[in-house]
This record gives sequence, structure tokens and C-alpha cells, in this order.
Amino acid sequence: MPPAELIAEVLLKAVLPAAALAALLLGVIEFLGGKQSVAAAAALALAAGVGLGFWLCGTVELASGSSRWNQLPWAALAALGVGVSLRLPGVPSAVAWITKAVCAAAIAWFVIPPETRADGWWFVPGFAVVVFAEWALLERLAARPPDGSIAAALALSALTAAAVLVHAGSTRLMEANIVLAAALGGLSAAAWWRRLDVGAAVPGAVVLLAGVALFGQQSTYTEISWTAFLLAAAAPLTLAVSLPLWRLHGARLLLVRLALLLPPLVAAAVLAAEAGPLMSE
Repeated sequence: MPPAELIAEVLLKAVLPAAALAALLLGVIEFLGGKQSVAAAAALALAAGVGLGFWLCGTVELASGSSRWNQLPWAALAALGVGVSLRLPGVPSAVAWITKAVCAAAIAWFVIPPETRADGWWFVPGFAVVVFAEWALLERLAARPPDGSIAAALALSALTAAAVLVHAGSTRLMEANIVLAAALGGLSAAAWWRRLDVGAAVPGAVVLLAGVALFGQQSTYTEISWTAFLLAAAAPLTLAVSLPLWRLHGARLLLVRLALLLPPLVAAAVLAAEAGPLMSE
């Protein structure tokens, strides 16, 4: 476990403000604008919560210098905008699918630095596939039913990624994931209370989750297997098994989704812990 002082500092400095702002914005905008405003509200709430947390933690720049990875938060913001626009009435399903795929590919090419692409041709297409698959799957699941459980699943994945990254020695990237988890937790709580579909927040969340995991895997020097980073970032894809079970509601569906999500997350945490003691930047 990280030092108690570090946990308390991050909790008070960023986690609570990010979660509170995300939940408050979603609730207020939905109350004032009605159900038709929920998509824009969810995207705005996630962006505001994460943005506030990043600013308070000093993680707006994920890397020192002029690294392309520093464009990742802006790429996530762009994905949120694209996601909201695709929910406008009259957008054909085929156009939405193609746009999501093109957006995921463009973000992968935009944020992954040339030196990382030179290390392996698979980084750009692999990143794009994970983002597109999670975007398409989780956005659909978030509405079936609209209970905030998908935002909670992404929050758990971000927390696990934070645990992997702190073992890898990156306090900065750990804090970035904790802030993401906090904002998603605030969204999840508000969505559960009001039974809202917050799937519009999915694009930005998955871009940050996958992007920070890949950046951490590339920028840290540890014996942690790349599998741990991949499991933490791609664990939500296991929820595809729950697609036919959308008629389940309440605790039963939540338990099914939790049972699907926990094995890869636990495996990621175990792989990171077995690789060595905690280190810090």
C-alpha cells in the first residue's frame, strides 16, 4: 500500500473535489434540463471533475517536456465531444460506428509518440482497438439499465491501474488514475440515485484509462509484466458477457458484472505486487 500520508493527501486534495463536482454537475444539469440533457451533462461532469482533480494534483501535464502524452487529456475531451454529438437525433447507426472507429484511430495516432510507435507497429492499432471496443460496448451497457454500474466498473479499473502504476514507480500517473476513478465514482453515485444513462462519459474515460496505462508501461522501468497494464485497462471488456443479461436488474446484474470484472483486475494487481516493492518518483 502507498504511505498513509500520500493516500490522505490525494483523498483530500483531489479525490473528494473531483467526485463532488462530477456528481453535483450531473445532478444540477439533469434537474434543470431534464432527461434530454443527461448526455451533455455526463460528458461535462466527467471533464470538469477530472480537470479539477488534475489541476489540484498538478497532473495536467502527464509527462515532463513536450511529450505527445501530454495531449491525452485533450484527446479524451475531444472523444467526449464526439460521443455527445453522435447521440443527437437522426445520426444513423452506421455513421456512429464508423465515427467511433475513426476517432479511436485518430486519437491513437495523435497521442502515441513516434518513439513508441517505432518500438512496435502494434501499439497504435492495439490502442485504437481497445478504445473503440470499450467505447462501443460500455456505452451500450450503460443504458441497460441506466444505473451507474458501468461508471463504477470504469472507476474500479482506474483504481486498479493506479495500483499497478504505483508499483511501477509513477506517483504522477497513479494520481491521474485516482482522479479519473473519483470523477467516475461521483458520476456513478448520481446516476444510481437518479437512474441516469451516463454512457456519454464513456469515450473520455476509456481514452484516459487506456492511454495512461500504455504511457505508464512505456515510461516506467520495472519488472512488471505488460500483461498487468493491459488487464487493468481492458478489464471492462469482460462485461460483454453480460450483454444478453440486460433484463436483470438491481443486485443480480450488479453481482454478475462484478464477478466478470474482478478476476482480470485482481490478476493485474497481483502481477504488479509480485514484481517488486513499491517505488515512487
